[in-house]
Amino acid sequence: TIIQSAKLSNGLTTYQFQLNGKTIGWVDSRALKK
Repeated sequence: TIIQSAKLSNGLTTYQFQLNGKTIGWVDSRALKK
């Protein structure tokens, strides 16, 4: 589940994930487009 997103100054958007009640951390949008 994406719990929040942040737009960085370089134009990338990063997302913070939560899985099974644990916060995974931040992943940028490039990593999701594979």
